[in-house]
Amino acid sequence: MSNEKFVFPSLQGLNAMQRGQAHKTIVWVLYFLIGMVLLYGFESLEQKLLISSAQKWASAVHITQPEFQKIIDFIGGQDLTYSFGPKLTYVMCAGLIIFFILRFVAKCNWASPVTLNRAVEFSWAMQQLGIQNPFDRIKFAVDHEIPLFFADNPILGTEQENVTARLYAFNNTVLATYSILEQHIGRQTLCLHGDDYDFIQQRFGQMTNLAQSRIISTLETDIQELKGTNRQLQEDLQSCKEEKENLLRDFEGIKNQQRTASARETRSSNREADRIPFWRVAGPLINKLIAEASPKTQYTRPQIQDAFEEILEGYEDLKPDLQKLLETPKKVEDGTPFSLEGWAMDAIRAGLGNHAQTKAGAKSKG
Repeated sequence: MSNEKFVFPSLQGLNAMQRGQAHKTIVWVLYFLIGMVLLYGFESLEQKLLISSAQKWASAVHITQPEFQKIIDFIGGQDLTYSFGPKLTYVMCAGLIIFFILRFVAKCNWASPVTLNRAVEFSWAMQQLGIQNPFDRIKFAVDHEIPLFFADNPILGTEQENVTARLYAFNNTVLATYSILEQHIGRQTLCLHGDDYDFIQQRFGQMTNLAQSRIISTLETDIQELKGTNRQLQEDLQSCKEEKENLLRDFEGIKNQQRTASARETRSSNREADRIPFWRVAGPLINKLIAEASPKTQYTRPQIQDAFEEILEGYEDLKPDLQKLLETPKKVEDGTPFSLEGWAMDAIRAGLGNHAQTKAGAKSKG
């Protein structure tokens, strides 16, 4: 919203006293009086400091009293604020002191009381314009020079008729303080004239409603996007749960096969014991491949063979036992002692479950 200035209806029927002109006049008179007193005081101080320095100098060079008195009379008759540096210092110090004194005086409200036929509580009025932040509400009123009134008694509800109040004369000046406005907001005594509220609502209501509609539309879009993201995450979570259940079933199947092995299959059990070196490599391999796989990944036999040989490099101590375990005449002839062809490949594929390719000639899915 721009800081365009308006002529508000409530000001048109107020006289000078009700507008707080007497209060403003007092403030300006204080400004000049305090300024003159401070400047005179600074000048007198500078003269005293200079005379004190002259006394020290006279004592050092042994000047007689009559001669020294002539110097003092000369200093007293001079305008000692001719220097730009000291004068700037005086002005700055005096200005700061005057500003804080006048700002304190401006907190008082000496405007003549008026009767508002309809008073609207300030916070509620700003809320209707869509301004939610308390600081932004005060800033909006100050920037647009909206007439603010201090009611003698708290406003009961959102509006009240026949309210005695006083105009805050310094609302649009540098002497205005947010603290005094915040105090009256807390007491529910800060209010607007009903006609001013209608004027503001007509001027800014459509603009704020449009801004609110845009905000609501943006929030609704964000909510829909978050719902879509949440739905996708739930689907991914369900897929992971199903994959975990499949792996657990496969694992339980292997454990059940081991538990239900017949005692008469002693030879087979011995063979499994001989394959312990193989499982020391195959176990970590299966876990690694499953961890790296996406839900649709299916490993081919060549990929499993390559992964086995890669991980085998970390088990140099097991290579002799594995070569003996996997060795066949054909592998010796082909020079591939660690080929998984046969039971070894089937065992790893069984451990991979759904991640092992089952259709011949199909490509691995990533």
